[in-house]
Formats: sequence, structure tokens, C-alpha cells
Amino acid sequence: MQKNGTFKRLTNETRKALHDRLSPSINENERHAVRCLILTENLDKRYSLLWCAYGNKLKIFNTKTWICDPNDLSFPSIITCTCLDASNKLWVGCLDGQLFIVDTIQRICGKQLALIKGLGGCQTMAFDIARNHMLVASRSGLVIIWNTINKQRLNEINLDEIYRNMSNMQQKIYRTEMLLNLRSPTQEPNMSVSSSSSSNMYERSSTISNELKYIQIYEDLLFTGYRDDYILIFRINNSNTYNYEQIVSVKYQDRSTPINSFLVYNQQLWISASYIIYVFNINSRKQKISYDLIMKKHLDDDHLLTMLGVSDYIWAGSSRGNVYIFRMDNYELLKTFDGHKDGVCCLCPMFDTYIISGSQQYDTSIVIWENIKTNGIVATIRF
Repeated sequence: MQKNGTFKRLTNETRKALHDRLSPSINENERHAVRCLILTENLDKRYSLLWCAYGNKLKIFNTKTWICDPNDLSFPSIITCTCLDASNKLWVGCLDGQLFIVDTIQRICGKQLALIKGLGGCQTMAFDIARNHMLVASRSGLVIIWNTINKQRLNEINLDEIYRNMSNMQQKIYRTEMLLNLRSPTQEPNMSVSSSSSSNMYERSSTISNELKYIQIYEDLLFTGYRDDYILIFRINNSNTYNYEQIVSVKYQDRSTPINSFLVYNQQLWISASYIIYVFNINSRKQKISYDLIMKKHLDDDHLLTMLGVSDYIWAGSSRGNVYIFRMDNYELLKTFDGHKDGVCCLCPMFDTYIISGSQQYDTSIVIWENIKTNGIVATIRF
């Protein structure tokens, strides 16, 4: 699918998996990307809702009928990120920094909780389920931490500042070790991993751009993906402090390769940069974690804008409107669906039955795909 809106005949594989197609742009004067999709379940009434961020509106679809509720929820600026907490409250962040909380049962939006200052307003957010914390970040690397139970603001951290302070300190340690080695030529040089990696880290610190794109919580780690070719990893301590731990870069031959998306899932780190997919194995050795590159493959004339882990598979939406399914055991591209006419910018799981994809503004469609089971058979369950 191309951005000019031309239609390409669907493959048999796509037709087999495509369950339904929704159009949130109906009755709208402007076209917007489907930036976020969130599924919520109403246990009392035994149905679920699909929440779609479209421009500055939240559109609500009933997943039994796939009919859109005529009553939208409107916000002051374009919705850039959403995240659901443990009590089924939907946190909504906007381009101009406004932050709101929506009651998904009553379908009511509360008053503005805060105004996130900094470049890009609310760029991304992540829910820390172990601590009941919501992390809301701007593009400048400023992260606000909220208690989702009492809706209290707990802390404010600057990820770039933490990284710079740590890299400067490590550079001092490295220089001291080098000086000691020069003074003691008979002594065996210190070749510890921390020293050499700290030097490389310091050399990269001057090129760090302040363009934070995505954050993700994985166990006790915070992964932060930046516009250029690196991911910074911070460890979350019990005292709600964040300590810099490591940097993972996909820089190629001294040239920056922008990261389009990343995902941490089932002890693996998947990174899409340009037309290349990198897979790192996350190894825990005592309290030290290493990231070993185990696969690097080229994706023909396409790159991944979003990824989602489901069972032992990685679902991915691409810039050319494709939805891919990769196996996690051998990294094989298992299936390719071509249901969109523009890039796929979000994916959402619907229990174990469907995967839902949303596209960019030249298409503005939502497609519901039948999920595959672990034996490779397409699910046939219907709501």
C-alpha cells in the first residue's frame, strides 16, 4: 500500500485473516492518524470497548457490533499517547502537554490533571504495574511519575541529566584507570567491561539528541528509545529512584540509524532501525544484565513503526501498511498481511482472539485481524 491512496489487491493470506475494517474518519472534516488503540472490558455488562485516539478525539467502538458511539470525548489538542492503569482508568496525553484521566466505565473525562511542560508535550507513557505508577514523558526526556491509586504526583526525573551525570563520572573513572596503568607499566592493565564500555558511552554522550520517542517498563527496568540510534536503560529501585544502567546502540559504521520502534518481550529486545531488524537476548547474570545481539535481518524496502508481543510471536506494523508476524524462536517472518493503504502506527491485542491495527492519516482505517494460535491455525472464534 502506498501513501497516495491507491489500492492494491489483497492477498489470500490477508483475506483469510481480515475479520473487519472500521473507519473512524466517517463524519470528520479532517483526516488524522489512528495514533492509539486501547481495549477495555466492562465485566458488569459483559462487553468490551475499543478506544481510538483520532486527532483530538477519543472514539469508542462496541466490540460486539463494531459500531462507533456517536458521543466522542474531545480534548484541547491532538492525542499523542494513552495508557490504561490497573483500575481501568485511561490516561490520555496531548500534544500541548495536557494530561487527563478517563473513566472507561462511565465514559467520562475528568478535569485536566496536569500540564506537562517541555518539548512535544506528552510524547509517551507507560504503566508500572508492580508499583501502580504511571510514567508520562516529553520528548526532552522529562518524566513525571504519578501514583495511579490516589492520582498524586510523586516525582519528576530528567533522563538526559541522569545519563550525562553518569557518563561524566564513568569518564573520570576511566581516565584514572588509564593514568594508573601508565604509572605502573609492569602491572597488568585493567580490562574490565565497565571501563571500556564507559569510555564508549562517554564518547556518545556529546551526540545524544533530546528526542525521546518511546518508553517501556520491563520488570525492574525502564527502556527509553530515542530518535537516533540508541536505547537508554535505567534500573528502578525500591526508593522510586532511576539509575542509569546501560546503553544499546545500533549505530552502523559511525552513521546514525534512526530507531523506528522497539519492543522488550519474553527476554528479548527487538529494534527496528531503517530497513533492519535487530534482536537482542536479555541475559541476567546475578544483578548484571547483558544484551547480546542474536539476530540481524533486512526487511525489504520497509521498516517497522510499531510492535506487539503475543504468545511466542511478534506482530509488527510497517511504514508500507503491512502487518507482519515473526516467530520468536527462529525469528522467521511467518505471515504478511497488507490491509492498510498507509503506515501502521499502533497495534492492540483483543484477548487471545484478535489483533487490531490502526493506520496513519492517508488511510485512517482500523483493521481487526484474527489471531493465530501457537500451532499456526487461524482462530475462528467470533464475538
